[in-house]
Amino acid sequence: MAVTIVQEPQLFSPASNPLVFTFTSDQTAQANFSYIIELYVNASLHSTHQVFPESSTAGKFDASQALRSFVSSDLPDLTTVQMNYSNAVAEYQILVYEKYGTPPIVQANAASSTLKAFNGALRHQDWIQFDYTQYDPSQVQGSLFMTNFPRNKRALVGIRDNVFLAAFQTGATPSVLFIELWDITGASIVTDFIALTATDLILLNLNPDLIQAETSITGANFDDCYYYTVYVDYAGVSSTETFTFYIDRECERYERRRIHWLNKYGVWDSFTFTLVSQESTNVTASTYSREKGVWNGTAYEYPLNQGQKVTYNKYATDTMIINSDWIHEYVQNWLAREIYESPRVLLDQPSGLEPLNVNNANYTLKQKRKDGLLQEQLTVDKTYTHNSQLN
Repeated sequence: MAVTIVQEPQLFSPASNPLVFTFTSDQTAQANFSYIIELYVNASLHSTHQVFPESSTAGKFDASQALRSFVSSDLPDLTTVQMNYSNAVAEYQILVYEKYGTPPIVQANAASSTLKAFNGALRHQDWIQFDYTQYDPSQVQGSLFMTNFPRNKRALVGIRDNVFLAAFQTGATPSVLFIELWDITGASIVTDFIALTATDLILLNLNPDLIQAETSITGANFDDCYYYTVYVDYAGVSSTETFTFYIDRECERYERRRIHWLNKYGVWDSFTFTLVSQESTNVTASTYSREKGVWNGTAYEYPLNQGQKVTYNKYATDTMIINSDWIHEYVQNWLAREIYESPRVLLDQPSGLEPLNVNNANYTLKQKRKDGLLQEQLTVDKTYTHNSQLN
């Protein structure tokens, strides 16, 4: 009697893509044979399932429908460089039992590895070639940060802007974030580091103000800065890619709209829309009709101020049209695919992060040779509505 787990997901896998286990048994010829699956999430039994062989002696079980409800991406923390992002990761394991006989009873079992699911949802062509180690500096030298921003284009950041990067870390040793500022000639201005807490998923807010608050780097250093570079070093042995942010010092003709959204890796991407934005409001009125006249004692009168069709309530919803500056087609393709497919979009306001609902129902991946100068227009509803006082 033996159950063998043949296939299981990677150590880190996106929870909204299939999390498939396959397994076999040498007892499938027994009467009333089936597999019993116990799914454990965060070390507690979540559910029990019964499956049957599908291909010869092999059966399968997909844990994604259960796991995706256990992971959530918290709002970004705007007060610290390294954020606690533990809710975006869940630990899971299955036990596979063989069950057979007359009557059928549970027999031997096999346990899978203890695995982790993160709040990601990759497109199919990206998921089938996904390798978590490519985003883990404890596994691969030069590992990538978890964003699809085109690396051959400049990532612009205002001197007060929040901007986020993330990486896995399966190693137990704490990492170190290195930051270096450079002037316009390419000469180094200053470098410093921040010791990071060991965690499965590192999420960083690399806002220049926060960097100053948590390092010896000063505002005067940033005054001379043309761009700054960051990377995460793991135990002095391997590190992430070096990511470059260019300081955006363009004159502000219009109010800047800094937008953050949940990307396909379950972490946050950002972009600033800098051309003119337009705000509008849709107002819905609730009305009723009444008689034209009123009684005044024994007389029936028709005063002008009485009104017949009366508004007793107003309901208002705010809408914005936000325009980007002229951008490269690689940036437009990244921005459109990411922001329109994201379930969560935020507007960075001085008072905090305000959720938005994006109304664009479709998008085009534009090409410079066909479309000429490129920009992107975002139509959003603000989620907070205004309900007037009753008449």
